Amino acid sequence: TINKGATTGSITITGIDDTTDEDNETVTANITTVVNATENGNQQITANITDDDDPPTVTLSVNNASIAEDASNSVLTATLSAASSKNVTVNLGFSGSAANVADYTRTTTNITINAGATTGTSTIASVVDGLDEENETVIMDVNSVVNGTENGSQQKIVTITDDDDAPTVQFTTVSQNKSENSGAVNIAAQLSTASGRNVTVPFTINGSSAATLTDDYTKGASPVTIFAGNTSVNVVITVVDDNDDEDAETVVVNMGNPTNATQGVKTVHTLTIDDNDLSGFTIAETNNTTVTEGGLTDTYTVVLDSKPTNSVTINNSPDSQTTIDKSSLTFTTGNWDTAQTITVTAVDDNAIEGAHTSAIGHVVASSDSKYDTLNQNLTANVVDNDTAGVTITEVNGAVEEGGSAVYKVSLTSPPTDDVVISLTSGAQLSTNLSSLTFTADNWNAKQGITVTAVDDSVAESTHTAAVSYSAISDDANYN
Repeated sequence: TINKGATTGSITITGIDDTTDEDNETVTANITTVVNATENGNQQITANITDDDDPPTVTLSVNNASIAEDASNSVLTATLSAASSKNVTVNLGFSGSAANVADYTRTTTNITINAGATTGTSTIASVVDGLDEENETVIMDVNSVVNGTENGSQQKIVTITDDDDAPTVQFTTVSQNKSENSGAVNIAAQLSTASGRNVTVPFTINGSSAATLTDDYTKGASPVTIFAGNTSVNVVITVVDDNDDEDAETVVVNMGNPTNATQGVKTVHTLTIDDNDLSGFTIAETNNTTVTEGGLTDTYTVVLDSKPTNSVTINNSPDSQTTIDKSSLTFTTGNWDTAQTITVTAVDDNAIEGAHTSAIGHVVASSDSKYDTLNQNLTANVVDNDTAGVTITEVNGAVEEGGSAVYKVSLTSPPTDDVVISLTSGAQLSTNLSSLTFTADNWNAKQGITVTAVDDSVAESTHTAAVSYSAISDDANYN
């Protein structure tokens, strides 16, 4: 009201000091009506109210710091120190050993507290899985706040308690056979189901094993580990391929008490190593062992096929057709794989045999039962240098008519039956014998024949006369 006679009047606008964080505000005054005067145009006055309240602070809390894996949940609450006239947004950060989706779900990664309210929430729900695993954590931090500030350093941890049983572990088989030359052999340890933890499986070699460590096999380190998420691991036994002829041997593997798992049924595995070595000896010929009477010799070699447990002596015995330079060979555990050479020589006899063979025997003597009494023959080919024939040796040469000369006859080789040589002299000569008989005993004895020239009256000058021979025998070479 402007009093009569005055020219001005006023009203006072006073800001109210509240505690709410809010935007700056305005008060607008307009003239609605004038009594006893008129408005000068369009009169309007605006007064600004500047807010002087700090933004609210945010504090986090959870209703369950520990939840079970079987579909439990925990509510994370963001609380303001005071209500605000602005929407407050709390942006969250998540970390910890638990994985989103796989181990838990969350309703939101930011909490909005509407103007006038003081709280907002996000819910953490556990996920049921089948993995035996360590208890896991969900760590929640405040990354930033819009229209507010974090009250110090706010962090909440929710632990998800695992409720799955530990898996069982066992060998997939209880036995297997492998040849000695197999190298690395796998014995699989298998989980009943995958685990979220590393499972360690110790093992030992049972004292009943026939095989010997290092000599017959080597083994990997114990324990072996089935890493989280996997279901199996191999115990590795590496078989040694030796040269010993031996019986089948066993490696018995015992499973120890595993960590993060329990033993199944198959906790013993027997690996049988089948030997691939045979006792024996090899004869190697260079030229089919061919020798000539009175001429070429030949050689062959002998070597053992496997390492003996004791010395091995091979006694060598040819038949009457050949001779050898070594009557025995000795092999030890040190030289068993070194070939030894034998030289074969044909016996230069006088028998007509043609191409023939000779048997050379080899018999083993050893305290190694796998070698003792082994035997093997070699057949040598013999080229004969003997032929059937008659040798005539003259004592004196030309004779006068009426005179005599002597010559001798023998065979070149012993016959298999008597040989009768008939003599035919003709008209110019006469002989004191009509036939000669040779036997296997006197074949090389020179039998004498006297030849007499016929003293005729014919003038003939110096001339020749022949004595003819023919042989009859059941020995086909002489007949």
